[in-house]
Amino acid sequence: MKHFSWRALTCGLLIVCGLLSALPNFLPSSIGARLPHWYTDNTLSLGLDLQGGSHLLLQADMQALVAQSHAALADEAGSRLREAGIRFRIEDARAAPVQLRLLQPEQLPRAQSLLHELSRDPASGIKRFRMQAEGGMLTLALTEQWQAQLGQDAIDASLEVVRRRLNETGLVEPVVARQGEDAILVQMPGVADPGEVRTLLGTTARMTFHWVLAPGEAGASMMLPAQTGEERYRVAQDVALEGRHIRDAQLGFNPETGAAVVNFRLDNEGGRTFARMTADNIGRPLAIVLDDAVLTAPVIRSVIGGGSGEISGDFTPQEAGELALMLRAGALPVPLQVIEERTVGPDLGSDAIAMGLATGLAGAALVVAFMLAVYRGRGLVACLGLLLNLVLMLGILSLFRATLTLPGIAGIILTLGMAVDANILIN
Repeated sequence: MKHFSWRALTCGLLIVCGLLSALPNFLPSSIGARLPHWYTDNTLSLGLDLQGGSHLLLQADMQALVAQSHAALADEAGSRLREAGIRFRIEDARAAPVQLRLLQPEQLPRAQSLLHELSRDPASGIKRFRMQAEGGMLTLALTEQWQAQLGQDAIDASLEVVRRRLNETGLVEPVVARQGEDAILVQMPGVADPGEVRTLLGTTARMTFHWVLAPGEAGASMMLPAQTGEERYRVAQDVALEGRHIRDAQLGFNPETGAAVVNFRLDNEGGRTFARMTADNIGRPLAIVLDDAVLTAPVIRSVIGGGSGEISGDFTPQEAGELALMLRAGALPVPLQVIEERTVGPDLGSDAIAMGLATGLAGAALVVAFMLAVYRGRGLVACLGLLLNLVLMLGILSLFRATLTLPGIAGIILTLGMAVDANILIN
């Protein structure tokens, strides 16, 4: 008897917890506003087919990825040859394949031996590039297998960045999934105008720091435009600090001018590098570059320690907030282009919900009538068990903040149908 009491008490507590977990889905907004947010937030969210929203299909720009990979290969091979004292000239740093012309052709065998060590990826063992020698020219071309591996890694990393960016915006349960080999599917329930999200996801947000070169100063350089205005900057081609070291970024306001700025913090390695480079270059302008455009180029007046800094520019508060969001989420490893965009109107969702409720209630009424007519008292107990089954399912789904879709409703109905069959067999 005592064993039965403990079992009944346990079942009762589980039923009460399930009812409390499912209750926020049925509370009116007037009552929900008086309750704690941690409780009322445990509700089911409706999917795209019920609530309406937007559907985006993003395709990765693999040509840009291959070009970036060839440029990185040129830098890596050039560094290895310079360390060995081999003089060379890169025909075109952005060209594919990479062409290195040795200034002393007799060093060709030694250069081939050095670069052969870089030809295979140490982690996967995949051959990264093929090397051809003709005269004093070395040609390096990425293999198809390595390009496929780079594409797969880029898509996997892009999925995580897209998820982080959407989560930062506060969207409810966005669906982010891989589509084919080079595309990402994004579904956003409740978003009627995806314009801002499209811009957010289409921005690579690759941030780098470069020193601005003075007129006549030697060194590899590139001309970059300002993000606003017609000014152009001649900056060092070598990156002084990578944006991947940014650990956090938040919208802020300059206390003197009231202008919107982005306050950022660096990780430990980035903070040490930033302090060292500012200490060695006092009085020199440092360009902050976002997607090949200069945001601002402040002059370093003193050592910047503590691993924090400020990005100022002609920002509106919304633009500064979006920039901070993208820096927190990280840069996309490959540009994404929107190739398909569809919007599902809320009327379609309302019709689907109304039809589902009507058919569900009609089916439930027929089942209850059948059970009561055939099994009488035992049928009533079975119907109460079905109701508790439904409430417990809704409570568990609400606890995990699951998204309810039409296939999900079909699954719930199928579960209840199987429970009815079980009750009939038991009776």
